[in-house]
Parts: sequence; structure tokens; C-alpha cells
Amino acid sequence: MSASPSRARPSDLPPSRQRGLSQYARLRVGSKADALLSDLVELAGPTPLGAPSLEAHLFRSLRRRLGDPAAWRRRGAESATWFRPAATGYGEQLARFRAMWSPGDAEILELHFARLLEPGEVAWVIDAPEARVRETLEAALEAGERLFGAEPPSASGDVRGALLEAFAMRAAASPSVPPTGPAPLAPGALIAERYELEARLGSGAYAEVFRARDRLVPDHVVALKILAAPVRTEEGRAHALREIRCLAAVFHPSVAQLKDHGWHADRLWIAMPFYEGETLEARLARGPLTRREALAIFRPLALALDALHAVGVRHQDVKPDNVLLARVRGGGEAGELLPVLIDFGVAVGESETFLAGTPEYFAPEMAARLRDELPDRPIDAKADVFSLALCLRDALSPSCFRAEEEALEETIARRATEAPRLPPEPELRDLQAPLGRWLALEAGARPTAAALAEELDVLLEPERRRAQRRRRLRWGLRALFTFLLVGGAIGYGLHRRAEAHRAAAERAEEQAAEQRSQARRARARAERVETALHDESEQRLALEDQVRALRESALSRDELARRLAEAEAERDELQARVVRERMRLQRQRRANEDLMQAYARLRDDLAAARARATAASRAAGGAPGEAPTEEPAPPPPAPAGPTE
Repeated sequence: MSASPSRARPSDLPPSRQRGLSQYARLRVGSKADALLSDLVELAGPTPLGAPSLEAHLFRSLRRRLGDPAAWRRRGAESATWFRPAATGYGEQLARFRAMWSPGDAEILELHFARLLEPGEVAWVIDAPEARVRETLEAALEAGERLFGAEPPSASGDVRGALLEAFAMRAAASPSVPPTGPAPLAPGALIAERYELEARLGSGAYAEVFRARDRLVPDHVVALKILAAPVRTEEGRAHALREIRCLAAVFHPSVAQLKDHGWHADRLWIAMPFYEGETLEARLARGPLTRREALAIFRPLALALDALHAVGVRHQDVKPDNVLLARVRGGGEAGELLPVLIDFGVAVGESETFLAGTPEYFAPEMAARLRDELPDRPIDAKADVFSLALCLRDALSPSCFRAEEEALEETIARRATEAPRLPPEPELRDLQAPLGRWLALEAGARPTAAALAEELDVLLEPERRRAQRRRRLRWGLRALFTFLLVGGAIGYGLHRRAEAHRAAAERAEEQAAEQRSQARRARARAERVETALHDESEQRLALEDQVRALRESALSRDELARRLAEAEAERDELQARVVRERMRLQRQRRANEDLMQAYARLRDDLAAARARATAASRAAGGAPGEAPTEEPAPPPPAPAGPTE
């Protein structure tokens, strides 16, 4: 859609779309449809900025002119002349399929399959959530496969063709001919004399995608996208080639590459690499991504956007359905995951003001421009960054991805004025700050795509913190083990030293006991010597008394001389004995003093040994065995002999 309102022209629509408007009206109001259609273009006015396309704008305007849906849904359908195929049984199947759906769901199926509107356009026409439209379309395809089989007798030979015929009206000029339009392509068709279509991969209102075999390169398969309707005007061709120019301007592994292109029956076709995989939206339907998965997907996408922005291209429609999770061969059994940004149908250059995309993933400045608010507010590459960050939020948060849908106009109005809801899950709280910056209302507060690619490292920050805690714990355990090992070795050494000191102390105790025994024996000998000296002293005194008695007696001189001589001889002998005993007593005293000094030194050594044993036991942290209790030292030995 253009940034400035443009007036709808009937020539802007292909004949199939013009016929679709007519049939849509006739199914509801019958013959009154002609009057409503005659001035539809004039009354519809310019295409508003919020309209997904010109066709959607005209269908929405027509629907409003038809009045209350409750009044025309059944009345018109009952009086309609439906397309009748030649095969009677197939016609009954078509009627049975129409009867399976409520009026509201039947209108969704008609607008998509028979009027060729995309799901987003259908949602805008009937003012319903796009998710509801897609659910109804998926349910219809499943029901159609069950009812018609894989190859129904439709003009195109597939289920989509059967659903188109189920809601197509019978042509007045040719009752048995189904509605005409672009010639359907089927497997086996040859494009540009080179690409042979093998299978239809998907289709929409504007284009179909086929798996095609390149006949010029053996075993080479491509994805071939071809417009659903022919383009016959120069303006239309220039518009269609926009995607070609954007794809050719950039080269990045995560951007779908342009391999070839051309025109087939006035329909543009584009050959691109064929990837095996699924879209991000299909992957998220099974559950949210882990942080590591999100980093592996969104960092390449951010770098791909940076490559686009570097050449002046803005994608404008970044959403999970436009991200293909391809499996590249050579990356293990399942293949290496390669996220690829696809669908450049609404991509624009820096100087272009064309606005388009999916409203649920609009940036605030795009939503404000669509609502004619702040028309001078610039729109730049930061809009793609916002859309990618919103995809990341939905990929991580199930509650955000499966949030309740709302009407399209409400979505755009809310997006223009409110920042998206941040993930409420407790395990994602650490991402609220970076997501809040990436999803800021003001584009200037958001990072560039390159900066976003670097900042995505924050996804693994909790994992890095856990790894850091694990590393610290491992180092701590190693240090503790080393400390215990070294401490055990030191304790064992101290214990051995304490045991050695204890043994030395015991030996010192034995020596001290021996010294005490020797001291006691020396003391006993000294006591015996003293007793002998005392006895000799008493004998001497007795002898002296006898001498005095003799002197006093009246003994003869000779007798006295004789007895005196005898007494003197005994005295001399006794003195000699006293001298000898005194000498022996002096020697004993000296030996006793030496013994007392040795005893004192031994007691000091014993006290020092006990102190060392006690200190060693304490240092060993309570090693087994305690130092022996200190006994009081024995009293020093008594003097060995009497003094003179």
C-alpha cells in the first residue's frame, strides 16, 4: 500500500477479482448486487493506509453496503445458483461441503478460496483476528481432504481447486463451466523451458510456490514462486519486480537468494534455493524455543537484516511465518539449522514510502503512520529490528505467542501508542530490560540490526552465570580437597613429630626415674657413712673419757704409759680412719653434688620435652594420644656427710 491514499480504479483489478466482487454481492442480495456495484468504486473512495490491498478495501466497502450480515447471509446463499460440475457425485460433495460450515465460517472460506484473498486480507474485510481466519482455513483444508480425497475431480486437480468450486457461482453464459481466471499450473508444467514443476508447496492470493526440477542441471531442485494473476501494465510489472530488486541487492546465507526469474504468461516467476524444513511459526506451534535455539536462529536473522539495511532495503514483513528453518545437509544426522528470511514481496528501498506487512508485527511508527498519526514520523530500518525483537519475544514466551487475538484496527491503534507486553514468565525476567529496549516505542531508542546481533548474547547470560558458578564450585572443591590433602599431610607430620616427642619424653621419664633411684641409693650410702662417723665420734669420745679416767686413776706410770701408748695408738688409728672417712665423705659429697646437678638438668630437659609434646599435640589438631601428666620432681638428696 502506498503511504499516500490512492483512488481505486476498476482497471487495477484483474477480471477474476472484478467477477469475485460481483459474485460476493449476488450471493447475499441477489439482483440488488448490480445497483450496489455500479458506484462501488466512487463510494469506496481512496484506499486507506490501513488496508492490506486494494481488493481488501473494495470487499470491505462492499460488505458494509450490503447491510446487516444476519439478514443476508442465509437468504442470499439459499437463492444462489452454485457452480454445477459435470460429475453428479462431485456436485453432491460440493453441496455437502458447503453445508458443513456456519455462515460466518463459510464467508471466510469463500473470501479466501473463491475470491482469492489472503488470510490477512480476509481478517481485515470481516474485522476478525487473523488467527481465527487461519484456523478456519486449516480446518477447511483438512475437511476437504477427508471429503474429496487427495486428487478430487476439480479443474486444478487439487483440494484447493475443489474448495474454490464449492463457493463459486454458476456462470450465466456457460452454466457448466467453472469461473475463469489464470490458467492453473499443475505438476509437470514447464516454466521457461527449464523448470519442471514437481509439487505445489503453498499458495496464496498473489502467488504460488512450487518445487521444481532444473532440467539443465541434473539433480538440482529449486523453489519456484509464480504470481497467481497475470500482470499486463507497466506499473504493475514495475511493482512486481520490487521483490527481484531487493533479492538481487543483498547476499547473505540467511536471505533467500535469487537464482533466476522471468515471465510466464504475463506472470512473474522467481527461482530460489529449495530448502527442506519448516517455518518458525510451525516450530513455535509445538512449543517455545530454548534460549540457545533462539540465539542460533535470531542472530543470523539480525545479521541478515543488517545486510539488507546496508544496501538500503527494508523487509517490512518480518514475522515467524516468513522465517524458514532450513536443514542444510552436512551438519550431522538432522542437518545444520539455517534460518532463512523469505517473502520479500513488500520489501522497499530507503527512498520508498510504501507501507505493508502484518499488523501484529508492525513497528509503532508504522502503525501510527497507518492511522494518520504523526505523519512526519520517519520510518527506517529500526522498524525491522522491532519486528524481529517481537518475533523473539513470541518465540521465548508461550503466553505472548498465544495471546488473545483482537480486531485488526484495535491491534494497530494499540501498537501505535503502547509498547508490547513483555514476557511474564519468571524464567524470562532477566530479558525484560533488553526486550524493553529492543521493543521501544521510539525508534531511536532501539539498536541497529548489527547491534542487536551482538546484544543477543544476553540470551545465554543465565547459562554463563550457571557455568561460572559451576566453575567456581569446581575450583572451590579442588582447593578444599588440596587444603584437606595438605592439611592431612601436615597433620600427619605433626602427629609423627608429637609421637616422637612423646617417645622422647617417655625416655626422659625413664632416665629421670633411674636418676632418682640412683639419688636415693647415694642418699642411703651417705646416711650409712654419717651413721658410721657418728659411731666413730662416740667411740672417740668414750676413748677420751677413758683417757681422762686413766689420767685420773692411780695407775702406775708404766701402766699409764702403756695404756696411754695403746690409747694413742688407737687414737692415731682412729684419726687415720676419721681422715679416711672424711676423704671418702668428701668424695661422696662431690659425687652427690654432681648427681644433684645431673638430676636438675634432667628435670629441666623433662619439662622442655613435655612442653614440646603439648605444643605438637595442639598443632596436630587433637591428634591421638595425650602428653603424660607431669609428676612432681623428687626432692634433692640430703648432704652426704656431716660437717666438721
